[in-house]
Amino acid sequence: MVDKGLDRRIVEVLLNHGELTLPRIAKILNSNVGTISYHLSKLAERGIVKVEKRKYGTRYSVNKGLISVSLRTSFQFTASLVLTIFGVFLIVNRCFVLSSLFLIVPSVIGLIESAVKLRHEFRGKLESLLRDLEKS
Repeated sequence: MVDKGLDRRIVEVLLNHGELTLPRIAKILNSNVGTISYHLSKLAERGIVKVEKRKYGTRYSVNKGLISVSLRTSFQFTASLVLTIFGVFLIVNRCFVLSSLFLIVPSVIGLIESAVKLRHEFRGKLESLLRDLEKS
């Protein structure tokens, strides 16, 4: 019998730790290497886990393409961040201080809004992926 909850736990570990080796994943989950290897191969077949063979061992990570966020939200976040930094730069250099405040306030608000959107979008896709793991 296949433990579907273990698939979810493996994906969660990889999301939290990034790239890991098979023995490290087994140690974190307090499971044997054979069991983890089986689950990782099944997750890799489904395209959920990315396998990268290196000179000193194989590394496993979550396929980030499955949980990527929209280009629009990413662009909004980046543009707001750039405008905020530019506004702070102008204030620090005492150039156009009053005008810079009119630039910073809306850009900081946009930065906060886009960060919240990114977080919700990412969490939604991640939760959907993890639910699918438990169903299949």
